Formats: sequence, structure tokens, C-alpha cells
Amino acid sequence: MARSDIIHEFNGNLSGGNYAGPWIDTAEVNAVIVSWTDFGGLGNTGEIQHSVDGSTAMRTVTVGVGQEVVLPARFFRFRLSTGGSGESPLQLSIRRVR
Repeated sequence: MARSDIIHEFNGNLSGGNYAGPWIDTAEVNAVIVSWTDFGGLGNTGEIQHSVDGSTAMRTVTVGVGQEVVLPARFFRFRLSTGGSGESPLQLSIRRVR
């Protein structure tokens, strides 16, 4: 994987067990693969939220680790929830599909 293929990364602790990434403009990106490492019981499914304006989620799609997701809207963000209240370590990367 080329370094330029990575469009978002996170490496840290989730306080409260939830992660909501930033809205990302999908200009010239048709599909992404989201991968994360489960250190603290995060599970293997998350959500890709799609938005036409980068502020309001219009559609949410469940995604598994390493699953390719086609992006139908201009903006998207990734959300992950453990359902817990403690801290969970997370390593996350979102990369474009070529």
C-alpha cells in the first residue's frame, strides 16, 4: 500500500469507547477500505456515514474490518462504538481503493 493511499489515520485511546472521525471530502475517491485493530473489545463492525454537505449524515452503512465501501456521496466519516465506558486503544486507517 502506497503512503499516498491513506486518507485518514487514528492511533490513540478512545475515551468512552466511541470514535467519530472527521468528515472527509471524497473528491477523486470512489471507494475506501477501513481497517482497525481491536485491542479493547471494539468488535469487527463500524459505520460509514455518508453526507452531501459534510455536516449531516444522510445514510449509514455498516462496515467490517478490511471491507471495501463504495462512496455514493461527497463526504463521509467513520464511526465506531464499543458500547463501553472505559478507554479502548484504537489503530485505524482509511485508504482509497485504486
